[in-house]
Amino acid sequence: MNTNKNYKNSKNVKNNTNTFIVEIVELLNELTGKKFKPTTDSTEKSLNARLNDYSVEEIKATIRKMCKKWKGTQYEEFLRPSTLFAPTNFENYYNMEEIEDGEDKLELTRMAGIEVL
Repeated sequence: MNTNKNYKNSKNVKNNTNTFIVEIVELLNELTGKKFKPTTDSTEKSLNARLNDYSVEEIKATIRKMCKKWKGTQYEEFLRPSTLFAPTNFENYYNMEEIEDGEDKLELTRMAGIEVL
């Protein structure tokens, strides 16, 4: 068993994961106009956990969906990593229906029983 090769492979996986985290946080920043850091321990841990169950594209689609639902509402302040990527929240957000233009954003969030942290 070549431990150097295993170490190198684990390093590549970590680098790929870090690249995905940066990509995801950059999208969130772009859509919200915020400056969240992808290197914050809590953001890294939350996103690493979500990446075990969801693809990068699924996470990005969920961010877009929640931005569409919450931008311009009283919930806009909750478009942040600690809320979006929390384990129970993310699964709920991922499974929420897309809103159509003209639908009541706040009512859809209340109907889904979403807890905002």
